[in-house]
Amino acid sequence: MSDANKQAVQRYYREIWNQGNLALIDELFTDDYVNSDPATPGNDVHGRDGLRGLQASYKAAFPDLTFTIQEQMAEGDTVVSRWTAQGTQAGPLL
Repeated sequence: MSDANKQAVQRYYREIWNQGNLALIDELFTDDYVNSDPATPGNDVHGRDGLRGLQASYKAAFPDLTFTIQEQMAEGDTVVSRWTAQGTQAGPLL
C-alpha cells in the first residue's frame, strides 16, 4: 500500500497543484477532509470545496506556482514528502 499512497501524493502535487486538474480532488479526497496546514493559521480547510478554494487562492497569487517533491518516504498508510515550491507572486495571498 505504501507505493500506491506515494503515487497518490505525487499525483496530488503534480496534477492538482502543478497542472490545475481540480477534478482529481474528487478522486483523492473525501468530503470530511480537513487541512490544518500551519501556512494558513486559523484557516483550516474543510472538504473538497475548501481544497479547491485553497488551490484557487494560491494560484491567483502565484499563477506559475510549481511544487517539486525532493524526497518521499512511506510506511503503511503514512507518506512524508519533502518538497519545494516556486512561483512568482502576482497578487495578494489569503
